[in-house]
Amino acid sequence: MPFEVGEAYAHAQANFASQRELAASATAARRWVVASLADFSAGLEPADKMVEALKNYVLTQTEYVRSINDYNMNVAQLARLTGELK
Repeated sequence: MPFEVGEAYAHAQANFASQRELAASATAARRWVVASLADFSAGLEPADKMVEALKNYVLTQTEYVRSINDYNMNVAQLARLTGELK
């Protein structure tokens, strides 16, 4: 089912906002991994806490990359609908 221009634009805007939020979340998750690894190396934290931080980072990074892909697909759809792409 083809999108209308307004709907495609709204999807692109929503994915752009999601992308920005997930970028900040991925940065925070990366900091958590670094801190957990340092604590684990110093013997202050058990391995399961470090694994939890790493799992959170991987999931957040995956969602971030997915949001980039979704945004790019929305922009391409918008370009097709407005005649910029054929």
